[in-house]
Amino acid sequence: MIIELTLLACIGVFIFIFNSVAMRRSQVDQCRFHIEALLKRRQEVAREINPELAAELTGPVTEWLKLDSETEQQLNALPEPAAEQLADYRELGELLRQKLEHYRTWCAAYNRAVTAPPFCWLPKNSKFSQRELF
Repeated sequence: MIIELTLLACIGVFIFIFNSVAMRRSQVDQCRFHIEALLKRRQEVAREINPELAAELTGPVTEWLKLDSETEQQLNALPEPAAEQLADYRELGELLRQKLEHYRTWCAAYNRAVTAPPFCWLPKNSKFSQRELF
């Protein structure tokens, strides 16, 4: 009887931990999707302001962030950009910074959880693999 209850308790704890990490993974993935969408929208707005500035977003997100930073510096150097579009671009920039802050916090917590037992014993190609931290 005691062994059965102990086994049942262990299974319950594992299910709780599994669901917690799955929820955290979902949070991290959604936040990353929002970051990618914000970066794409900022590039579209930059193209509207000055078609010569914006380039295509290809490669990893870290490259996208570098390109976005360079584009922002170039937009700030323009003599007279469109005020309405520039305000939209800056508003998107503030949202991007907030999302990046959330992503970095959540991703670090998720990566710590995935590298701890029992998840570190799972194969590398499982759905609980570490996420890129940028």
